[in-house]
Amino acid sequence: MLTQIQPNHWSCLATAFAIVLDVPVQEVFDFCAHDGSEKLFPERPDPHSRRSFHIQEMVDFCYLHQRAVIAVEAAPVSSNHFGDVHEHGADPTRLRRYLTTSEGVLIGEVNGKAHAVVWDGESLLDPNGTTYPLADFNIRAFFAIKSISK
Repeated sequence: MLTQIQPNHWSCLATAFAIVLDVPVQEVFDFCAHDGSEKLFPERPDPHSRRSFHIQEMVDFCYLHQRAVIAVEAAPVSSNHFGDVHEHGADPTRLRRYLTTSEGVLIGEVNGKAHAVVWDGESLLDPNGTTYPLADFNIRAFFAIKSISK
């Protein structure tokens, strides 16, 4: 994996995917035709005011690189068109199965802040250049990245 540092506070998702795909983050920016810096919500503090990146942009970028993205929610929730919600609950065994067999991108929180980090199959790599134990990251979802053939 190409070691990279996210260029700003709103590019952790793009940088994490670039690291896993072993490409410069600028390639992700070029594909998306933006760098995430546009202020869509000027009333919010940075980085929450910024456009940032959507997971679907990353899915498309991965597909271009012959990779599939498998979304694994840590605590799945179902809802219907009436607004009824059913929480399936977190199953650490299920999530661990994916983590032990795949590399990809984790999204969640660290120190109470939303963030995206790299999971290399064994350890967590933060695109801001720091490292810390997986237990310190509150996982909301894991995006496992697998090779595909055309």
